[in-house]
Amino acid sequence: MRKKILLCVMLLLCNYLFSETDYYATGYSGIELFFPSKNNKFIPGIKTRLALPFHFFSEINKDNWKELSISSQLSWGSRLLITGGNISISGSYSLLNNPQITLPATVFSGLSFSEGGINGNLSSFSSPSSTYGLTSSILLNKEGKIPVLLQLGIREENPFAASFTIPFTVKTINFSLISLGGFCHLDSSIPSTDDSWFVKDIPYKEEINFGFVQEIRMSVNKKRLQIICGGFTSPYKNMNLWSKVIGSYSLGNFLLKGGFYCGEKNMISVTGKQLNKNLQWYFNPQWVYSLKRIKYGKIKFGSMFAAERNVVKDINQISYMEGEGKVGIEFYIPAFTFRITGGYEGFYLSKGWEEFFDSTEESYKGKIEFSIRKIPYISTINTDLTLNYYPNKHKTESNFNISMSPYNSQKKGWKQIVPSLSISTDLIFLEEKYKSCRIETKALWQIRKGNFTIRGSLGFKLKNS
Repeated sequence: MRKKILLCVMLLLCNYLFSETDYYATGYSGIELFFPSKNNKFIPGIKTRLALPFHFFSEINKDNWKELSISSQLSWGSRLLITGGNISISGSYSLLNNPQITLPATVFSGLSFSEGGINGNLSSFSSPSSTYGLTSSILLNKEGKIPVLLQLGIREENPFAASFTIPFTVKTINFSLISLGGFCHLDSSIPSTDDSWFVKDIPYKEEINFGFVQEIRMSVNKKRLQIICGGFTSPYKNMNLWSKVIGSYSLGNFLLKGGFYCGEKNMISVTGKQLNKNLQWYFNPQWVYSLKRIKYGKIKFGSMFAAERNVVKDINQISYMEGEGKVGIEFYIPAFTFRITGGYEGFYLSKGWEEFFDSTEESYKGKIEFSIRKIPYISTINTDLTLNYYPNKHKTESNFNISMSPYNSQKKGWKQIVPSLSISTDLIFLEEKYKSCRIETKALWQIRKGNFTIRGSLGFKLKNS
């Protein structure tokens, strides 16, 4: 009897949550081939990747094949590297599109520098690129002389750029000088057509836009410093300049990271991107306490505070400040990790324009993460729960994820088909009433055999609102 009652309750709940539900099934299939050069000076190593996303519950037509992604990479040792096809490009090249600071993903992020120069990347299996591009890297390195890395890159609807990188060492300090320049053809823009009483995006005419980036990197022991400056020739017939500094300092168990960015108002990047933020800063202190009674055990404390100034494009230059703060604690031992973080985001306005805006776009965010490792037949289990609360909108969002990865790397033959699994769900409540729900499951396969790698994914999503 109890089982029947429970079944009826579950059916009623599913009918309530998913009575008006959209169904999606997506995935991808991909193959990667790698043939090493075997130290031959003339025959390159070749890596080729093919990826094709697919969709169920949708009409299949010839246009679906436009999503097929093909990319290849040819390498002659460290001397010459050519990447082409449906690729993405990273490094200093991305600053021509957006030089603003990207905040660390967590308050526990470690010491690292972003890539420099122009780096071509094969298309991702899970998010294939449909844009064609080509990059090349040539290393000029003669014995007794400072090496120079020359790089070129171009991508559809993105700039053509060239750069050179010169690494050298002075005593114990490692330096790297990077210079990059590029240009992009901009079509005439279309101003925003919303109902606001001012124009957000100032229109401009078709022309070629130029940009440059100059960067110096320094590192010694556990200290890093990155100084970057650049400029864009604006469609409004003036030069826009920007600069930023990113650094980290480690002393014993203490680590401090931070960054600062400033740029002119109403800037437009080489690719035509409107840059509304003209001032940013953040700092991220961390401290680690080692557990003497637990081998490799440690407790880490972290926090991050950030602020930025946004400029709304109109004749009166309305601007507002936005800020956020996060704190967290992490407990780590080789078998598992537990992490909890919480934070606040909001902004306040300046110049007396509060009457035209809702100046209470604030939110409270919390996240709990748990990872278990070295379980028999399973590499890692990761779970996390995120809660976001917007008090002035009376809106609550929650997200729960769980993923499980097997020891595929230690398996051979048919045993490699055991997939990695993940489940994700979102719930949104507005004014204390249910608004929408999403549940998604995904399986990922990876099979390696010699020079061949075959990857595949299948996901199923339920969503109602």
